[in-house]
Amino acid sequence: MPANLESILYLSTFGNLRWGGQRSLFQLVTRLDQRYRPYVLVPSGEDFARELHEQGIDVVVLDLPAIRFGNLFQILAAIRNLLKIMKEFNIVLVHTDGPRNTFYGGVAAKLRRIPLVFHIRDAAQDRYDALSYWFSTRIILVAGALRARFKRVREEKKFVTIYNGLDLNRFCIKKIPSGKRDFTVLSTGRIEPRKGQKTLVEACGLLADPALRLVLVGEIVDEAYADACRQMARDKGMADRLVLTGYREDVAELLGSADIFVLPSTAEAFSRAVIEAMAAGKPVVATDVGGTKEAVVEGVTGFIVPPGDPKAMAGKILALATDEPLRRKFGTEARKRAEALFGIEGNVQKTERVYEELLGGRA
Repeated sequence: MPANLESILYLSTFGNLRWGGQRSLFQLVTRLDQRYRPYVLVPSGEDFARELHEQGIDVVVLDLPAIRFGNLFQILAAIRNLLKIMKEFNIVLVHTDGPRNTFYGGVAAKLRRIPLVFHIRDAAQDRYDALSYWFSTRIILVAGALRARFKRVREEKKFVTIYNGLDLNRFCIKKIPSGKRDFTVLSTGRIEPRKGQKTLVEACGLLADPALRLVLVGEIVDEAYADACRQMARDKGMADRLVLTGYREDVAELLGSADIFVLPSTAEAFSRAVIEAMAAGKPVVATDVGGTKEAVVEGVTGFIVPPGDPKAMAGKILALATDEPLRRKFGTEARKRAEALFGIEGNVQKTERVYEELLGGRA
């Protein structure tokens, strides 16, 4: 491997590849230009580390301790380990994705006098935002709406918006047969309250359509909430038409067989699930959270509804269920928008331009 490569250290908040942020990071580091050599630090040796190894990416497993006074010695040891890693691999830039790893990466980067890129994938404000801002040389937002996390900051130079990217070739446009008997509503995401699946179950129940089938795809991280969704389905008389699949690898194929996609979340930054549905050519009904309006164009690629409003959601689902030409039109426009804005190639190129700017054109 050439000796003049620019080595970048990526700090990942999670060690699994099941969630959107890690899938986005995986696609980035495996597609970087050959000028760069990525090293990825993960908190555990789960499937994320294994997949990176298979792609020839160097992985370091280091669990960064919680930031509290009682952990002072562990914190100092973790910073010392980071500095050793940066020196050993001749790291010239640090790329983080969460407040904790931005603190550790920020301290080490300041001591090494190298730039740090903080990649924000969460719309919720964090108590360490001011400190993270100070540590960061550049802040990448996955949607312009996330700029609201830093309302008191007027300087715009630090911020750049780069939408999540997809391998669009994975998502094929599958023609749904006209006149088929059932109507499938699909939603993907972890089963937990903030994802709002219970509201979606209620919305579908309000339609009282025996042909409607609701499929919820995602890891069940809150079993009590999953039970609440099942109970809502029983209360609405649609228990036999609700399917919880658990975590699935074949989301692209499942999207291909669905009629519409619904995002019922109460909180999101920039939903990867929404742009995956758009890439699959599906009309979308999505709640107005985070950067949803930057992905879904109201009345063109889908509909936007208030979060936590089952009646509004039911009305838009009904509008699509009863209008096949509208579904086809929205689906076609959704794919076009995904191709224009959400391809992984554009995502990587924009991120590399940030690196080039910070490295002063050395790469």
